[in-house]
Amino acid sequence: MDRKRMFLMKLTPQTGLVALVFTLTLLVTLTARPLQAQQQDSSIYQVESVRVRVTLPLPKQQSSPRAVGLWRGKSIALDRLFSRMIGLSERQEQHDFLRGLYKDVDKLTKRITVNSEKWQPDGSAVDLILSVTFSREQVRSRLDGQGVNYSEVPFPPILLITMQRDSDKVSAFDHALMEAVQFHGEQIGMQIFTPLEDTVDMVNLKPDKIIAGDPWLYRWVAQRYGVNQVWMVNGQVYRNPPVDLFDAPFFQSQGQIIHGGNGLAAQQRLGQATSYAADQADAERCHADQIAKQLIVQFQEAWINQHASRSSMRHRLVLEVEHRMDLKRYAQLAQQLREQAGVAALRVSGLNNRGVVLELDYQGEDSALQRAIVKAGWQVQLAEGYWALSPLSFPAPFNDPFAGRVGGGR
Repeated sequence: MDRKRMFLMKLTPQTGLVALVFTLTLLVTLTARPLQAQQQDSSIYQVESVRVRVTLPLPKQQSSPRAVGLWRGKSIALDRLFSRMIGLSERQEQHDFLRGLYKDVDKLTKRITVNSEKWQPDGSAVDLILSVTFSREQVRSRLDGQGVNYSEVPFPPILLITMQRDSDKVSAFDHALMEAVQFHGEQIGMQIFTPLEDTVDMVNLKPDKIIAGDPWLYRWVAQRYGVNQVWMVNGQVYRNPPVDLFDAPFFQSQGQIIHGGNGLAAQQRLGQATSYAADQADAERCHADQIAKQLIVQFQEAWINQHASRSSMRHRLVLEVEHRMDLKRYAQLAQQLREQAGVAALRVSGLNNRGVVLELDYQGEDSALQRAIVKAGWQVQLAEGYWALSPLSFPAPFNDPFAGRVGGGR
């Protein structure tokens, strides 16, 4: 007799009625997504603040400006979605295939919301601000069918600060670079926050502690700002005098992001730019934008490659979940597994009054799924051919940067 049948035969006559009631409730929970989950989608498939301007009059009078704006907005949103999910090198390799998907953008779109519609007073244009949600099933089906490497893991929220050159002054170029990094990061769906810059920040946000990955500091940042990554940016513009008095001066610049995490040594990313400009102020604005693009692309490529999944990685996992009759907690786990990056399908293959056997089609690294389950408050024990899950006494492990309360100083 196999293990699954033994798992299902743990019912006793005394528990039969309870098990029957629980089973019916559980089936409803498993087959019907909660209302809140029906209204919300994985954040990576939801593209916000898509701005479209439709210039009037239109070449085809039979097309309405609103319809044209919606179609353009969906195409812009799909481009942003691909930049979030697919690395630059993969997009270049799959260029023809991805370009063909724009023809089916209507099929890939699940929902579109018009947040703002503003007509110019002279009737020359209409400006739309849209939110576009794409169908996870449709997008994944197309990408998996082509064997595209992609990531469903959203970029982490970031606390972005300037790196002080001395105790009293921060270079103006640092602020320009910080604003440019914030702008380009938000374009690919990153949440980037800046410090409150009050006395508490001045005492605790020390560059040397950030670079060293001080665990206490990152717990404090998680408590105050709700993030577990801190980026420091700085940059400098160098002016080279022109060879000819009638030539514009030549400027070179270098910017960097230094970032780390809880208990991790900081990493450094560099961006460089050169150009001719009229003065240093123009060079700072121009170079800050160029360098910010380079830095964001570097981080984006590294993050997507780290969390990439592909159809060739798909394999089956068996999870024996001991829920101990805590239906609410189990339902939260099941919903999280459905929406977990890399989970292509989830099936229930057995259940009784104390547990459920789940089968997952998973295309990703097993360690990433294990970390997500533990963070959700479940213990994972690896056995031969299956994972045994049981609820933890605490909702998150002690070493989680978001667990526990952090005081004001050490």
